[in-house]
Amino acid sequence: MTKKNKYGFLIRFLLKLLVMGGIFFLVLTYVLTFYRATGNSMFPSVKDGDLCILYKLEDSHTNDVVLYRAKDGKKKLGRIVAVGDQEVDFPEEGGYTVNGYQPAEEITYETYKDENSDVSFPVTLDTDEYFILNDFRSDTSDSREYSTIKKKDIEGKLIFILRRRGF
Repeated sequence: MTKKNKYGFLIRFLLKLLVMGGIFFLVLTYVLTFYRATGNSMFPSVKDGDLCILYKLEDSHTNDVVLYRAKDGKKKLGRIVAVGDQEVDFPEEGGYTVNGYQPAEEITYETYKDENSDVSFPVTLDTDEYFILNDFRSDTSDSREYSTIKKKDIEGKLIFILRRRGF
């Protein structure tokens, strides 16, 4: 057995391993991201401890659950309720309106504006901005507190949840 044949298998194996590692790295860097949900701000759709798989290559639209970087630098999950060039307002009697209309939702949540926030309503979004609310609406750590979220701060759109506790 020659030296070339003796180490050929090992070299091919290491080369395949290197290629697969490179592909895995590229997919996790540019296509998918993972996030473990903490807290109940997105209850009931995403629960505390759920592992979320997010897709990075697609634009986000109204009603998408996205991972975004808030103004305080923390990563958070939220649901997009308004996109660029729309106006969001919070009437005194509760709820919210987008361009003067109450959006239809699967589950109607009691929604009020954050009285302690510096954000003044109505707010009109620029073309590259989103207005994001938590599903658990009494937790106001969303656009009611941080104002609008820029498109560059969206890190991915939720495509799959691995539920760790209770179904």
